[in-house]
Amino acid sequence: MVKVIDAHAHLEEIDNLEEALKRAQAAGVIAVVAVGSDYSSNIQVLEIWEKYKNYVYPALGLHPWELDENYSKVLEQIRSEADKIVAIGEVGLDFKIKISKELQIKAFREVAKLAIELDKPLIIHARDAWRKAFEVIVEEGVQRAVFHWYSGPLDLLTEIEKKGYCISVTPAIEYQRKHIAAVEKFPLDRILVESDSPVNYRGKIAEPADTLISLKGLAKVKNISIEEVAEKVLDNTIKFYSLKI
Repeated sequence: MVKVIDAHAHLEEIDNLEEALKRAQAAGVIAVVAVGSDYSSNIQVLEIWEKYKNYVYPALGLHPWELDENYSKVLEQIRSEADKIVAIGEVGLDFKIKISKELQIKAFREVAKLAIELDKPLIIHARDAWRKAFEVIVEEGVQRAVFHWYSGPLDLLTEIEKKGYCISVTPAIEYQRKHIAAVEKFPLDRILVESDSPVNYRGKIAEPADTLISLKGLAKVKNISIEEVAEKVLDNTIKFYSLKI
């Protein structure tokens, strides 16, 4: 059985989490990075981590969908819990939503500064804002970042690669053309795999075990054996998050 880490899951949103994690373990998922989105979900992420230590690893976030003028409260929360987390995320920009771009960029810039202060990698959501998100982290000097579910411009991937950043693969690798094209172009040694649970992929609600769908899709796109892909991606993920596994 291949081994894999789910690099991005919203565990607090999963129904019957204990059973879902058992299925993940049975499928070969040896760890899950639980990502937060706002103050309350960050608290839930830490509670889940307390219950499933050494299997679940927490990341605390400030998702653009949850952003308001009081976001500094979340930044202070992340700072105060920094010794417990493996990353800051999910964070970023989303120019498809109604929340002002100016507020999003301002908050994301502060998140980038916090990542440098705490020496933590960023897990970035950047729907319709890929280049701007990239520009912000480059301008602020962020060293480690993963562009979650990358489906942006192919020309930007060259710049992302040069900066040493990563992208992640979701089960959408089975059908989303922009995602497939990005994964084809990007080097395997900068790719992570994830479930993004509990996202609905064409009628199927994802759970951490579905990280294997991402892994198999990645192997197919790269035309490499699943065993070779699994070994490389596992190493990528452990290094990216500085995991002790």
